[in-house]
Amino acid sequence: MIRSTHWRCELPWFVPRRVINNQFFLFVLDGALEVGSPLGKRVLRGGEFFYTAPNEAQSFGFTGSLDYVEHILVHCRVSLPGLPLQRRLFKQRQGCTPSAYRRHASLM
Repeated sequence: MIRSTHWRCELPWFVPRRVINNQFFLFVLDGALEVGSPLGKRVLRGGEFFYTAPNEAQSFGFTGSLDYVEHILVHCRVSLPGLPLQRRLFKQRQGCTPSAYRRHASLM
């Protein structure tokens, strides 16, 4: 793991589109925020999480009526023999990439 941080954010707050070179997880604990990836944008609420693979674009923060979120960010570099991390974590559905938004793996 590279870094894990716990955040409580209020207006105004937004992380503009960026690309990072590690696996990225965002776990929403309370409140809501909008996340964006190459697949589009979505609002996440408590209990949901967001994942992007290395070198994929991402953005997140408040838009519209959203004004509070408590969340945990995890940056990591995981290399498992044989399969990339995202293929081990998520079953791929037809027409979706492993970096899609996931509530939890059992939805796959």
